Amino acid sequence: MLIAVLGNFMSRNSSESAYVRELNRMGIETVQLQENMTTASQILLSCENADALMWVHTHGWAQEVNMLFVLDELKAKGIPTFAYHLDLWTGTSRESDIYDHPYFCCEYLFTVDGSLDTRMRNHHWVMPGIESSELEHPITPLKCPYDVVFVGSYDYHPEWPHRQEVVDFLRSIYGDRFTHIGKPGPTVRGKDLTAIYQGSKVVVGDSFCPRFSHPFYWSDRATETMGRGGFLIHPFVRGMDLFFRDRVHLRYYQYGDFEGLQKLVDHYLLDSSEEERDRIREDAFQEVASRHTYAHRLNQMLSVMAAKYPKLRK
Repeated sequence: MLIAVLGNFMSRNSSESAYVRELNRMGIETVQLQENMTTASQILLSCENADALMWVHTHGWAQEVNMLFVLDELKAKGIPTFAYHLDLWTGTSRESDIYDHPYFCCEYLFTVDGSLDTRMRNHHWVMPGIESSELEHPITPLKCPYDVVFVGSYDYHPEWPHRQEVVDFLRSIYGDRFTHIGKPGPTVRGKDLTAIYQGSKVVVGDSFCPRFSHPFYWSDRATETMGRGGFLIHPFVRGMDLFFRDRVHLRYYQYGDFEGLQKLVDHYLLDSSEEERDRIREDAFQEVASRHTYAHRLNQMLSVMAAKYPKLRK
């Protein structure tokens, strides 16, 4: 099987770079097409022998290629096109894209937005995952030089001031026991980030989910944290608990309940909570490794499309 992937490959840390590596591990050949440097004719030529085109769009890039033409040509040739995106559109400043961006004209649209906005044609909900190579079994016994950690940019989407409120709250309560990883400070990735996840007693999570009103939506950072051996405390969102159970894989608190958040963090900072913390780390890792890698997600997408295109059946 050969899948052409259109996206941003200038960074090995981009989502599309991870998808390509995962597809290759699955035994699927890929051809990489740099979105802002590839013409319509080059895309069509690269897809002549492809079984599908996967488009992973980068927000904010000017659309130089007539992708509506490309998508129509591929449809006429019987080559399926699909998209997979890890962010929300509904309720954000980019919501207008739903009406006028070619991205939404792919034959299959897979997103992590569980609200299933009916304006999105052929929309399928697919959870976020983690690249298989990033799975890191928790170290036993764990040495935790960090008490409370938050990973993510401080100056985030303007529609989501809650991020800054969370970081400011944790800093005000825990002082030098709190570590913020992300902008405006340095960005940490790879093994160094895994070491921070595993070397912390508590990781507090956050998702850009306006008013936490989108069921079945959470950030891929939650899966990343658990899959790299971190102990996660995360705001509750309806649907997430069907896959990651409270007290088994992570701990939930109610969005905006800073008092409840502090009680949870304080409890898991206690030495007496170490055994419980480590059990939850282990169970979370096993759950992610067995059901929530990008290999699982990609196989799920291929299975959906295989109902119409049997050649995509793995």
